[in-house]
Amino acid sequence: MDDVQLLVLTRAPDLARLPEFISILCLVLLAAGVVGGFIRLRERSTLFALSTALVPLIVFNQQIITGRSLQPIHYQVFIGNYVAGLALLMAVGLLLRKRLMANDVAVKSTSAVLMLAAIVWGFVECHYTVRVLDDANIARDEALPVARRLEEMSFADPNRFQQTVLSFDGIFADDMPSVAPQNVLWARHQHVFAGLTWQQNKERYYKYLYYSNIDENGLDRLLKKDFVSQIALFGWGRHSDRLSVDAKPLTYGEIAEEVRNYARFRNAFNAATASDPQLSFVVVNEEYESDLTAVEQWYELYDAQTIGKYTLFRARIRE
Repeated sequence: MDDVQLLVLTRAPDLARLPEFISILCLVLLAAGVVGGFIRLRERSTLFALSTALVPLIVFNQQIITGRSLQPIHYQVFIGNYVAGLALLMAVGLLLRKRLMANDVAVKSTSAVLMLAAIVWGFVECHYTVRVLDDANIARDEALPVARRLEEMSFADPNRFQQTVLSFDGIFADDMPSVAPQNVLWARHQHVFAGLTWQQNKERYYKYLYYSNIDENGLDRLLKKDFVSQIALFGWGRHSDRLSVDAKPLTYGEIAEEVRNYARFRNAFNAATASDPQLSFVVVNEEYESDLTAVEQWYELYDAQTIGKYTLFRARIRE
């Protein structure tokens, strides 16, 4: 689990993040204000601004004491940036406090403009930045009846936890386990669960590629441009240097080796491979062209059910 979650054992300082630069600026402003007599160090407002300015520096360097760093990018984009921004506003506000109280028109006009800018940006963050997920969320809603149907079909089946679903829709495969009890052959976030070893997860992705009629040349193209394939075969820490302080970029040599491994797997695919795990259901999104030739070589698909834009098949292994 530590390996999958990208836990890094290190005591190296991390001082190159934007929230830290803002924090350092805040500390300089507060120090200048104290030295210049504009603010008093022992005031509660000064101490609060000072402590807030220190938060990002402490958060991104706590590993110096704990020896552990866990995906610091999440602190950088989800909390450290806001804390640093708050510290900056408080530091500037303390320095301009007297001019604000003296009804300085220029300072108050600037403050009003900043306030409006903050409101507009808050609207942008709450409205527009989530729009990139709209299509995916609509797809989740449309696929929910399929998961519920699988759940209904499992009630009378004592082996429901041993059944496996092959989904050619990645969003459905990722979300299905939150509703239905069956397994999925492969899903994008499957490797973060400790029930599968890393090698088992890779082999399941190989089978997903095989059933999708993707050959080694297709995998080579995917690994050079598709981050989902990179994550599936190399982990989160290899497709991006933002998640781990110990990130190592993916090399063309590693891609070529993985393509060769898949070619050997594909050429050796047989009935034993197809039955471990044995598929019980296949889900197809009819909006996309899904070639079921590879699946039907090893499985008989029957009892097709149309649910919205999806088709749910039962599957049984061919003798």
